[in-house]
Amino acid sequence: MVDEKHEEAWNFAERRSTTRRKISLKKTFSAEVQLDTPQKCYLYIVDISQGGMKIMTDLVFPERRTFLITLYLEQEDPLELAVEVVWKKQVVGYMNVTGMKFVALSPKSFNKIEQFVSKYSIDTSKRIFKLNKMITMQIEKEGEWVSFYAYILSISPQGLEYTTDYNLPANEEFSLRFYAEQGQAPLDAGARILFQKEISMGRLKGWIEIVSMSEANRLRLTEYIDKLLQGDLPVKITAPLKDFNLDLLPEKETKKEKKKQAEKGDLQKVVSETEEAVDPEDMGWMP
Repeated sequence: MVDEKHEEAWNFAERRSTTRRKISLKKTFSAEVQLDTPQKCYLYIVDISQGGMKIMTDLVFPERRTFLITLYLEQEDPLELAVEVVWKKQVVGYMNVTGMKFVALSPKSFNKIEQFVSKYSIDTSKRIFKLNKMITMQIEKEGEWVSFYAYILSISPQGLEYTTDYNLPANEEFSLRFYAEQGQAPLDAGARILFQKEISMGRLKGWIEIVSMSEANRLRLTEYIDKLLQGDLPVKITAPLKDFNLDLLPEKETKKEKKKQAEKGDLQKVVSETEEAVDPEDMGWMP
């Protein structure tokens, strides 16, 4: 049995060997913040794990100071947590996004958070998303990164199902870099081909297994897949026609477009002349 004194001093750092699970929550909960005076409020929890949480609120929390937050999660008894601000930034509308770590977390509190995370986390065995998206990938060969495109059929923390015309090494482990999210840094991993076969015209289909990946990159990949599973689809950026240089179009297409514009101009001219010729007060055309 854990004595009361040890329980109060127990820290999450002692549980480093336990796998941390972080979930994208995006829900609002009532809370009480104990700074100089207790203050009741609502906190929008973006994500939470056994080690900390990211929240959004209009409150400004002090840095370099440990304080208490009482969270009223979906449990009968509230969860009291000692926290410290790790980072914070202001977003639109005077709202603040704050990253907090849990300090001196008791076994009781740890178990409560673990149960809560387990309740809302997606089963790892089902954490696979049919991406159907072309992405840029790189493989390290002789100290240099070689780029190629691959069409990713599905993505999971364990690997990628792909088709490509680039011949990946089938019998060795290699360093892989892939750009899953537009505008974000690439994900690096140690990888190998589980299987690969030719499907048509030199194009290959296979499965890349992720053999090794840093904790930070694995967390990024898992969060990305969770967002996709929760319906947060990748942003598709479209460009207006004015952003394109039409002079670079093939001559055939340019002539076709000019002809279409000319025909459109002739039609507008006919309509204009007709409108001028017709007297709006003349009703003689009616039977």
